[in-house]
Amino acid sequence: CWIITKHFSFDKRGFLFAIVIVSANIGSLLATSPFAKLITHFGWRNALTNIAFTSFALAVLIWLVVRDDNSNKINEVNINNKNIEDVIRTDEEKVSWFTISKEVFKIPIVKYCFFSSLNYATMISFQGLWAVPFFIDIYKMDKSTASDLVALIPLGFLIGVLVLSKLNDTKFGKYIFFYVMAISLIVYFIFTISTTNLPNFFIMILLFLIGFSNSTIPYQFKIYSLILPTRY
Repeated sequence: CWIITKHFSFDKRGFLFAIVIVSANIGSLLATSPFAKLITHFGWRNALTNIAFTSFALAVLIWLVVRDDNSNKINEVNINNKNIEDVIRTDEEKVSWFTISKEVFKIPIVKYCFFSSLNYATMISFQGLWAVPFFIDIYKMDKSTASDLVALIPLGFLIGVLVLSKLNDTKFGKYIFFYVMAISLIVYFIFTISTTNLPNFFIMILLFLIGFSNSTIPYQFKIYSLILPTRY
């Protein structure tokens, strides 16, 4: 993201940030339905063992392939000689998160981005913690079917990141945030007030919209890149 901020103009950053986010979040899509099927066929112990070996192999591969660039190496600081005032102090070489947060929240649009982050946290908790148990308990689905449906949330998120970031780079970008927040709230409201089981097709649309409407993260990166100096 720092490279995008440094080398690309502001009106192109949204979509480029989206590409980075999509690349980093493909794993969230693979961790839903495929993971459930893996557990169904091999059991928890064998599935987690296979994942552990795969993660170890990837770690070894990264260690063998990736090389550090020490051209801009930062001198190490003895943390025992530092106190809290040193941690939050800003000098010519670095800026603290304390100072960044204080300056950033002075800008009104950033406050809306903050509420968007809270909404994103709701989506993540729903997807990761209680969406599958909800469908198993209320809709009497099996674990694999429920996971297939929940996979539509990260799918909607990945598609929404690309679509909304492209719109954010246009003159309509400033309105996107409010529209998607409204969509997200409506979808949650439908699940809340529903007294009967909804059709599966309608559930699929709602879950996709939950992911799609919470994909305004590139817009937040874009705003922060405008606020902060490019060297940070």
